[in-house]
Amino acid sequence: LKYLQALAADLIGPHGGPIANLGFRIADGNIATDFAITPGHYYVDGILCELAPQSAPVPITKNPSGQYTVPLSSAASFTKLPQVLLCAEGLSVLTKVASVTQENVVTFPAAANTVLGKPNPRAYLEFTSFFKQTDYPLPSTSLVSGLVYLDVWERLVTYVEDDSIREVALAGADTAARSKLVCQVKLLANASSTVDLKSQFQPANRGRLMAQAKQTSTSTDPCVIAPDASYRGPENQLYRVEIHTGGMYTQSNPISPKGPTFKWSRENGSVIFPIVNLTPGSGTTTVVLENLGRDERFGLNENDWVEIQDDDYVLLNSAGTLLQVQSIESGSLTVTLAGTPAPPVGQDQSKHPLLRRWDQTAGDPAEGGLQLGLDNAALILEDSNDTNWLSLEDGIQIQFQPAAPRTSPHQYRTGDYWLIPARTATGDIEWPTGTALPPDGVDHHYAPLAAITLPESSVQVGVFLQNQFQHLPYVSPV
Repeated sequence: LKYLQALAADLIGPHGGPIANLGFRIADGNIATDFAITPGHYYVDGILCELAPQSAPVPITKNPSGQYTVPLSSAASFTKLPQVLLCAEGLSVLTKVASVTQENVVTFPAAANTVLGKPNPRAYLEFTSFFKQTDYPLPSTSLVSGLVYLDVWERLVTYVEDDSIREVALAGADTAARSKLVCQVKLLANASSTVDLKSQFQPANRGRLMAQAKQTSTSTDPCVIAPDASYRGPENQLYRVEIHTGGMYTQSNPISPKGPTFKWSRENGSVIFPIVNLTPGSGTTTVVLENLGRDERFGLNENDWVEIQDDDYVLLNSAGTLLQVQSIESGSLTVTLAGTPAPPVGQDQSKHPLLRRWDQTAGDPAEGGLQLGLDNAALILEDSNDTNWLSLEDGIQIQFQPAAPRTSPHQYRTGDYWLIPARTATGDIEWPTGTALPPDGVDHHYAPLAAITLPESSVQVGVFLQNQFQHLPYVSPV
């Protein structure tokens, strides 16, 4: 997959799409509250992004009299729609239908002639718009002038979010997870077409982490496991350290309780409990769960920290306040949490709400214990002093490294994470000795699509920034 994406990026460039099936183009036209996005294919850093049409395209043909006609089965539909999306060879326009005759002749405004003059024009009676994206749940607010861009990233999907991935041959056992490519068209307010999206949203200095199993002596040979390395856990684990509340780190004394913060899980954040019902109360939240876990290791206990999530929460990359388990009634699968989540997260069953367990606890800072912030996640403390490590459990220690001299402070981003494999066979973790690593993910890929301006009460789609790669001349290598 890596080689295929590298090949596509080398041939196409940072972003581009085929003229015959160009997707993610922002349609021309003056519209007051929304704009259309064309279905089709687009490539960002070699990754294929697909936007499926919401309905089959209607072919438009020209009769001997030079009039545009549509199939008889579709003619009646054109009379009922305020707007249709016309596409042909990389061009598109959102336009009204002026008239439809009994002979299936459709008349469009003059603004559509550019598209209709291209070979094989087609009309979409249903189409995706900015505020109606499947994977980008936005409220219908007012549009503003700015840069329209594409944000591409991978989302982890389990049986909780998509029940169809269960294996029916094994009576519906949860046997796998999936990685879903998410393509979100976003709007950066008051930005020009020259803005560097990657530097703004995915800077190189997103934090660096060191990890070790607690040692009483340090070997100078990175290939030799210290004999007194002391991962003391009884199981092989995959620890996950994830940024909860992002932001710029600033050195302060005392540490600001507002963050940035992190949370961690000994099970890679995989301990989840589907929510059947959620009832916010006065200072508490009552949650009825589908189950309480299959055993003690993957279960839930009093004083655990949990996070309420759903599809919208994940797709908008949100981070709410972590809540603590007060009590558990195993008979009714009811859990009482201290505090309430921000509404409406977790209250819509169609958005697959769940409870996710995290394993951080507060401790004595003098002994490497964690300090919890206002969001109940652990406060990030940058320190390059090898004697000042943050302790997770069973000898696992981490250290956030400060930014290198003469560079800007680290910009921690919500959702970024590091993975730390811990192994009982060696009593150690799999981590390069003395090395601070950038996050393992989540990697985002960006492409500018169009610039829009807002004259008076309408949106004018302006400069198009997409790069079409079809029929490029061959350049021989030097």
